[in-house]
Amino acid sequence: DQYVDSSWVFNGGPLNVSNLSTLRYSLPWITVPVRAVVTDPGHANRAFMLNAPLDIYDDLSKHPAYANHLRQLHALKKLTAHYFYQGEFSDEDGFTLEGARPVMAKSYLDPAGKFLAVVVVNSTDKPQQATVRPAAEFASRKIRRYDLDGRTETQKPASEVRLELPAYDVQV
Repeated sequence: DQYVDSSWVFNGGPLNVSNLSTLRYSLPWITVPVRAVVTDPGHANRAFMLNAPLDIYDDLSKHPAYANHLRQLHALKKLTAHYFYQGEFSDEDGFTLEGARPVMAKSYLDPAGKFLAVVVVNSTDKPQQATVRPAAEFASRKIRRYDLDGRTETQKPASEVRLELPAYDVQV
């Protein structure tokens, strides 16, 4: 038996959320790396949302704010890795999102239905608001929230979760 668990694009591929979402939905277990854009932390957020490793070809010492943002994303990934790797990329299954256009979200579902993880990103330099409405089968479960700033909290089950997203924020 043969299978694909990753792909490689030399010199980093472009980040096209629509195309990458289609690929990830068709083959939810693969990862597809993208080229980092060191002047755009929102780009890094979208890559995080798609579980796309960043190929970095720039000297990060020349981009300290971006390097700090990557440190925060890395810490968040360490806290939430089990959702990305034990769940399957499910695009927008299991939830609906309401909010400003620049806010995006993708889901990761456990194949056995144990969890739904929704990754919500603000890719802009302005604060945004959004509301996540989990599907009925998940709305009756406790919510575990992870923020880019390192905070985690457990919330009571809810049919909707309102989010305040600071500039360039990510919440899972």
